[in-house]
Amino acid sequence: MTPILLPLVTKCPAAMLEGVFGDPNAPILQAQMETLGGQVYLVPLSVEAARGLLVMLANWPPMQDYLSGQELPEPRKPQ
Repeated sequence: MTPILLPLVTKCPAAMLEGVFGDPNAPILQAQMETLGGQVYLVPLSVEAARGLLVMLANWPPMQDYLSGQELPEPRKPQ
């Protein structure tokens, strides 16, 4: 199956809990994601998918900097 590449996601303004907590295969988190072009996607995540996403995000260097309290350098201003 060919993966579908979404446009750049620029915001994740909401997440809702859904499903049955006792069933580890049921989607329980639905994340709202908005793209650069303004399209809104709702993505249901299973417990396993949410855990995998959390691990990937926690190991992403920009997120590690944010979680450790280090601020990223300001972008250079045009002169």
